[in-house]
Order: sequence, then C-alpha cells, then structure tokens
Amino acid sequence: MQGIKNEKEYLIEEKELRKIKEDFISESISEQELLSCIKKTYENHKMIIDPHTAVGLGALEKINLTDKSIVLSTAHPCKFPEAIKKAINIKSELPEKLNYILNEKENFDVINNDIAEVKKYMLNKLN
Repeated sequence: MQGIKNEKEYLIEEKELRKIKEDFISESISEQELLSCIKKTYENHKMIIDPHTAVGLGALEKINLTDKSIVLSTAHPCKFPEAIKKAINIKSELPEKLNYILNEKENFDVINNDIAEVKKYMLNKLN
C-alpha cells in the first residue's frame, strides 16, 4: 500500500490479476453514455434514474450480462438535477413525502485522514 501513497500506482502481478478476473468484471462509461442511458431508460420505462444507476446499467450493457443481473439504484435523481436536465430535459423533484428532510439539521463529524483516528472514532460510536 505504501506504493500507492508514494508512487501513485499499485501494480498487480499477472498471476494475481488472472485470479481476480475469475470473480470480477469491470467497465466504465463516458459522460455521454451516462446521459444516453438515463434518456433510454426514461423513454423505454418512464423511469428517471440517477447517474450512479446509469453507470451501473451502462457498464452492464457493455459487458453483456443484462439478462443475468440486477442493478441496484444508489441515489435519488433529484440529487443530480443538472445531469437529469441535460439527459431528458426534466427537473427531477424530491418526492413530497421526503420534503421534510430539507428542514432537518445535517449531522456529521469531521475526522482527520488518519486510520488510527478513524478506527478510534468508529469504536467509540459502537460502544
């Protein structure tokens, strides 16, 4: 892991990579493909999906596993109004039943980028 920090890269040996590829597949999509996926999903299913879900669907389509897979949505489209507007020219609104969240106090803690501090914080929260 020190190589990642110092060299900004991590090299995996070919033998390890072959083993990883036995269980994992990866793919990426461009921004244009993402917008196209949002549009196609809306046109075909009358469903507005968020960009994260579009990446999952778009990548799944590229690796050709669409008839054997499930993509779980990860966010509400209203979190990404610019992308939704750009893809299908619709302003995605927060559902009425979730409007209460707009008045809630945001609750978070800031922790230094230090593994020991994060571990200590998490253990304290569990107790």
